[in-house]
Amino acid sequence: GSLPLNGRNFLELALLIPGNSPAPNFDPTKTNTVVISSAGQLGRGGNITVDGADNNDDVVGGAVQNISQEAVQEFQMPTNRFSAQLGRSGSSVANIVTKSGTNEYHGSGSFFFRNRALQGLPATFDRSLSDPPFDREHYAFAIGGPIKQDKAFFFASVEYRNQDGAVLVGARDLATRTIRRGFADAPLNDLLSTERIDWSPTDIDKLSFRYSLQREDDVAASSLIRAIGSASERQASENNTHSFLANYTRLLSATKVNNFNFSFNDFDNAIEPVVPGPQLTFPSIQDGASFRVPQGTKQRRYQVGDTLSMLFGNHAVHVGGEVQFVRGDFDLKVFQQGRIELIEDFPDFDRNLDGRVDDNDLLFAVTLRSGVPQRSLILPDTDNTYFAAFIQDDWKIHPQFTLNLGLRYEID
Repeated sequence: GSLPLNGRNFLELALLIPGNSPAPNFDPTKTNTVVISSAGQLGRGGNITVDGADNNDDVVGGAVQNISQEAVQEFQMPTNRFSAQLGRSGSSVANIVTKSGTNEYHGSGSFFFRNRALQGLPATFDRSLSDPPFDREHYAFAIGGPIKQDKAFFFASVEYRNQDGAVLVGARDLATRTIRRGFADAPLNDLLSTERIDWSPTDIDKLSFRYSLQREDDVAASSLIRAIGSASERQASENNTHSFLANYTRLLSATKVNNFNFSFNDFDNAIEPVVPGPQLTFPSIQDGASFRVPQGTKQRRYQVGDTLSMLFGNHAVHVGGEVQFVRGDFDLKVFQQGRIELIEDFPDFDRNLDGRVDDNDLLFAVTLRSGVPQRSLILPDTDNTYFAAFIQDDWKIHPQFTLNLGLRYEID
């Protein structure tokens, strides 16, 4: 967790592993998240967990919650599913382990400041444009220590990011019949918090409790199907996520240990256009407001899992399973304002014979709009129950040769 990351997202650590690369954002809900492609995969099929608890968006893929880098103790990412203990993925599995307190008090703090006056422009940047506005302040603090020596410990972290960025936008200039480029504001505010308590009531029992919060709001460009969009094509998003984890580990004997997990997370996303209205799709620019928004997602996940680990001579055997109950609600207001597909960027003829050439003379190919624009497309009970069971035997036949044997069953 001490590596410097420009975006302060734990998934960026995956880029240290060969075969991983950033995947493009593929959904309006993912404007400021990190999605990882492993071995050429699309990226949305990976499984992301925190302390073994599911952290996935079951609708469009990707993570629903970021964890402060101050709270990350370990990062793990197998890029091939070689163990039956790992599931819910056709490609990679990413897991982080959060920090816990110790018998000594430890704290950390950091402040990161970035401003356009302190950075160079990319080599491909068009120098005919003014420098894009940008500044970012990042504050992060963490503290951990004992509640009772050798028995109970606490850890807490908080992180806040305030970013004033911009997106490249275009505007139709009717006088010169050109599309002028410039920048529109794209602010971002992101609050992260993680608190954890570890308690060992006996020498063979350990209890852990963790709560994490993320509150994020941002303005970003909507999904574009043209080379550039206008300032009105931006969208405003809010993402609120809460997660809770309870873990109980018991040492049954010198060769047997049982691990039980319960977790809950709640994800609430809402996206609105910055300016309501129809989408005007010109050949060279996307204007108006995106027809893909407003929309919203609510997802609540309850997860219970148990794993028994045993040693038998040269065999390390893991047996376990999990059940997840996902409750989802989706409110899709797509096509309420409509979309107009135009076949020219600028009018060239007084087609309506009103004595002037203006946008009322534009030719269009098709218009699309909901037949009931005042009614949302509500999917109120998009629920899912997921079950998995596995057995894994890692058989050390020779000090330099281990045979991994496993069987896993999953059903959605």
